[in-house]
Amino acid sequence: MKKFSMFLLIISFFVISFSSVTDFIPNDSKATFYIKNLSNTYESLKTVPTVGSFLSDPINAEMYVSNFVESFLASMGIEPKDFFESLKTDMAIFIQEPEENTYIFGIIFGELKNPNKFYDSVSKIIEPLSESGISFNPIYKEISGKKYLIMVQDKSIYEDSKKGDIKFYEQYENGIYFNINSSDLKNTGFAYIKDNYLIGTSTGNLNEDSVNQKYLKDVSDYNFLGTAFLASGFLPKDINSIKEIISIVAEPSIVENILKSSNGFEVNSNIDINIEENIKISNTSYVKIDTSTQLKNIEPIMKENKLKYNYLDENHMEFEIKIDENISNTEMKALKYNMWKKSDNIFISEDNEENLNKKLQNSIKLSENKTYEELSKKIGTANLVLAFVDFSKFFEKFGASENFGFLLNVNYLGNGAMKADFVLK
Repeated sequence: MKKFSMFLLIISFFVISFSSVTDFIPNDSKATFYIKNLSNTYESLKTVPTVGSFLSDPINAEMYVSNFVESFLASMGIEPKDFFESLKTDMAIFIQEPEENTYIFGIIFGELKNPNKFYDSVSKIIEPLSESGISFNPIYKEISGKKYLIMVQDKSIYEDSKKGDIKFYEQYENGIYFNINSSDLKNTGFAYIKDNYLIGTSTGNLNEDSVNQKYLKDVSDYNFLGTAFLASGFLPKDINSIKEIISIVAEPSIVENILKSSNGFEVNSNIDINIEENIKISNTSYVKIDTSTQLKNIEPIMKENKLKYNYLDENHMEFEIKIDENISNTEMKALKYNMWKKSDNIFISEDNEENLNKKLQNSIKLSENKTYEELSKKIGTANLVLAFVDFSKFFEKFGASENFGFLLNVNYLGNGAMKADFVLK
């Protein structure tokens, strides 16, 4: 009996000793993000060329931002050095759905030397959010001398939830971990830094009704305009979680009907930034949606948003989106777009069909892009979702000549299972 009691004591010791912020995450969370060793993970991220070049040499954004942040903290009576020292901890963010289409957030920090003082500082920083109706209440926890701060929007909902069953695997000393549990996507994964690359992977399940396995083509079949490319045969049909966001620009029921008749979409863009004098941005891009929807079915969205539009013929339309004069320092009053239906696709672009086709014909294949070639050697290819961004041209403006980019591959494994991999250099 004594041996059994000693065994239980040893088990209890290990459970207590290895407690972490993950022990306080509600089991019913729809999405969870966990950063292990917040400060150390940030420092290791700076070894990734894209992050390091932006924060340090040659752009040095960190210097300008840190000076601003330090002044901002000091103006509120917060000692910057003490605050940054408190960030040498773990952090988790979670989202709960107590009622359908109602989402509330929570943030966990720990362990902390002085969680009360840390909360006082954080509450001052996020105080402007209260004007938007977003506020957090503190909950303090202590396990075997380890102190934690939990900030939640609703204490009663949080306290009534069971906790501690959401697990993160393949943990590294520094890293970012996530868990998503929605009706269209169930996914868990992690990201870590290795050999100056940020590498991530995740596994989970998709709603098979949202999957079109035949949409994605081989990368050698795609023309690449130069900066960003996305092609997806995964198109969520359930938009309940984002209806409020969609309602800002369109009637959600109309968008939902378009999605239900769609098989996939593609985005292709080239962005040029001129920083020699004033910053000037020129953009060539298009959105392509594989859908049976006709242009006339888009009209309600135009009318809902009071957009000016006219037909060139039954398959070609022009429309304008007014620019808010308060946020624009240009003489341009509106953005003009072209929309056309060709075969089973709807295209949206600032260019007309003829000009866009000429630019595509003069562009290289995605498979020929040097940054894509380098990153694809790390994680392979995709059969469901492909997302790629080439930052090389941007950093070249500052004298950096290596390849900078991001690649995401999502592969459908059958029976609702999926695997996603991404890499950032």
